[in-house]
Amino acid sequence: MSRRVNLIWIDKRHKPIFANTDSICYKSFVGKTKGKKNEKKRTLVEKAESASSNFKSSYLIFFIIFIALLLSFAAYKRHGIWRDDLRLWKDVVKKSPEKARGYISLGLAHSNQKQFDEAIQKYNIALRLRPAYADIYNNLGGVYYNLGQMEEALKEFKIALTLNPDHVEAHSNLGNIYYDIGLLDEAIKEHMIALRLKPDYIKAHNNLGTVYYTQGRLDEAIQEYLIALTLKPEYPQAHFNLGLVYWAKGLKYQTKEEFEKALKLKPDFTEAQKALESLNKELQTSESK
Repeated sequence: MSRRVNLIWIDKRHKPIFANTDSICYKSFVGKTKGKKNEKKRTLVEKAESASSNFKSSYLIFFIIFIALLLSFAAYKRHGIWRDDLRLWKDVVKKSPEKARGYISLGLAHSNQKQFDEAIQKYNIALRLRPAYADIYNNLGGVYYNLGQMEEALKEFKIALTLNPDHVEAHSNLGNIYYDIGLLDEAIKEHMIALRLKPDYIKAHNNLGTVYYTQGRLDEAIQEYLIALTLKPEYPQAHFNLGLVYWAKGLKYQTKEEFEKALKLKPDFTEAQKALESLNKELQTSESK
């Protein structure tokens, strides 16, 4: 599983699997543009359908189609600029170089493509523009984490929390680092703070379950994964993690069910596929005895 840092989160390679996060929601504007374009096209089509089928109406239909194409052209050009995150945010930075938001988002885009040096550069520019913005320190910490520079990552997350003690994602990220270095009780504390601030934080429930699993607190791990799945039933990582706990408890058929659910939701889930193959071999061996 790839380690992806969002505006707010670190992802980790481990069994059970830590959670991913959502990207910055810049696509809402694109969606609105597309919606407006489709709305205009629907209106024009309705007018065409209501026209009579005589010779003049044919010309009207061609005229309407021509107008629809013209209306679509500007949106099409915009979609060309916004075809991917890097192009989008490079365009934003070019047009608004004095605003930190563009550099933050561009840093995220570089980070998601594992261009970490470029990400650090963009986040540092953002910090010069907004030196007291906790999200930037959180993101920068995520980049250092992906580079394996744990001390730098820890420092950035703590700065983020100094600026904003209620920064949910920074608490979770700090919990992930504590988990990495074996401070499991501290990891639990940070994830629980995140959940106190945001009780429906699905990924924090998943990650807290992983810490419990590592401590051998299997029933508590199950509880956290079930909460995550109650909040989001189509969450493949939580199904996979829950399967691992069932496996540890010797509940192999429940394990198989969870692995299969994970693969149904995410067919390219390599970890789940390998685990299911291993489990099936165990089941075949036990049935043959």
